[in-house]
Amino acid sequence: MVPQGVRDLIRQRLDRVAGEARPLLDLAAVAGDQIDVAVLVAASAGGDGPAPPAVTARLEEAARAGVLTSRAGRWLFSHALVREVLYRELPPPERQALHGKLASAIEQVHGQSATPPVAELAHHALAGPPEMLARAVGHAMRAARARSS
Repeated sequence: MVPQGVRDLIRQRLDRVAGEARPLLDLAAVAGDQIDVAVLVAASAGGDGPAPPAVTARLEEAARAGVLTSRAGRWLFSHALVREVLYRELPPPERQALHGKLASAIEQVHGQSATPPVAELAHHALAGPPEMLARAVGHAMRAARARSS
């Protein structure tokens, strides 16, 4: 549980980020600790969302507000509590829908890879809408096989 004073401070930082960037931050919070720009682009608005340069501009804006940081070419939340507050404040149905979008986006971006992130796919599909359960099981089985070999 994040103390109220810390949540208030994080919300103040979030208030400095323009409205167009907030849905992207919500999506990134559901995605996890590290932000994959290609997956965010694919997941935002079903792929009809902002182009990669616009996504990068919104991430840079969030960094100027102290919400994100960039290290070694990777985008991260400035603190784990920032991500936690964003994630916990999403209504459960919205969180579930975003997990589903992320699972589909990861399949789209990394599906043809020799080593797709099947554990991550299983996680998002399982946390996604109920109709993704069969996909979650399939990805979990692939992850288990990969781990045992």
